[in-house]
Amino acid sequence: MSTLIQASRPLARARSQSNTMRPFSIAIPARLANEWMHMPKPNGFLAEKDTTPRQESPYGKKMEFNSLRNVQQTMSEHGHRLDQLEKSIQQLTRMQGVY
Repeated sequence: MSTLIQASRPLARARSQSNTMRPFSIAIPARLANEWMHMPKPNGFLAEKDTTPRQESPYGKKMEFNSLRNVQQTMSEHGHRLDQLEKSIQQLTRMQGVY
């Protein structure tokens, strides 16, 4: 019986050590924006995915710029309208004698 236990101990040790090490990993190491060329490629099914950084199209940038400009313009128009309303409220309160 003791020979059976002694023979099984190396197998148990080998099995317990293999459980601590994963045979594969799908995790991709974190990369900075400019380090995509110098980092190793991932293994497995994620290796087929394209990991190169994408640049935004000029059309998208132009549309975003135009929408930002429109929002700024409407905000300035609303600000002017609010100033006009404040002035008219102040004039009405002065005319009525309420300060």
